[in-house]
Amino acid sequence: GSTWADWAKQPRRPSRRRPASRDSFLMGDSGLASKFDPDPDAVEGALMFEARVNRFESRESVKYVAMLFAAPILTGFLVNHLVADPILQVYGKTHPKVFEMTSNQKVRAAKKIHMEEKRIKFNASVGHAPSISQDEMLEELEKKARELQHEQIEENRIAMVNVFADGSSAITLFALLLLNRNMAQVISRTLDRLFTGLSDTGKAFIIILITDILLGYHSEAGWHEILKLGSEHYGLEAEDSAIYLFVAIVPVTMDSIFKYWVFRYLNRLAPSATVTYRAMNRH
Repeated sequence: GSTWADWAKQPRRPSRRRPASRDSFLMGDSGLASKFDPDPDAVEGALMFEARVNRFESRESVKYVAMLFAAPILTGFLVNHLVADPILQVYGKTHPKVFEMTSNQKVRAAKKIHMEEKRIKFNASVGHAPSISQDEMLEELEKKARELQHEQIEENRIAMVNVFADGSSAITLFALLLLNRNMAQVISRTLDRLFTGLSDTGKAFIIILITDILLGYHSEAGWHEILKLGSEHYGLEAEDSAIYLFVAIVPVTMDSIFKYWVFRYLNRLAPSATVTYRAMNRH
């Protein structure tokens, strides 16, 4: 059997250190008191550093957003006046039928000529203009038709210029976004600070203003006019049925996504703002 001497030679497990007393556990350098009562200088330094970072991100966000607006607009302006417009002017002279009137444009021009004929007859009947013969009437209408044809061909050419100019602006915008992906996070943090810095009433007001403009019951006419102006800007002939179908699908989808955002994220980000928004939205 083993003797006392053999047992005494066996290695001992190191004993775990225990705080000398309860006071050293609570009030020591690494105790709980240091965590609940941190160093004021360290806290002030951290706050000043965070403030400097926020100011820097805000300045960079403003510069970047200004560049996102200015660079595409400048690119589109230069392409419009220095590249697309001169080239298409020369091309239109050598190829006259490129910008010829479409069938719908001819129908609209015929209606305008018919209204011009009625105007001339009315002025002659009430004595505001001398009466004219049938040949003179045909001559006037032919002159009006040539004017309308020239104006419509010019509008078709300008629409093609808009396609090239706006296309170059869109390419410039996407290139800036792809080359500066990190700025998206900076802008997101800046907008988050601006939004969270508002009062609950201010948050609810901004949300209701945006949703009523884009998704309100009165926004259908606005969507219709925007799509109509956009199609005319590019020389397209959008059918009313297609516009109504777009208005029936896209705003409803946007409204569903927004309600999901309010339910999923706004409740967690600003619960009191959600309550204020719902109270204001009921009235």
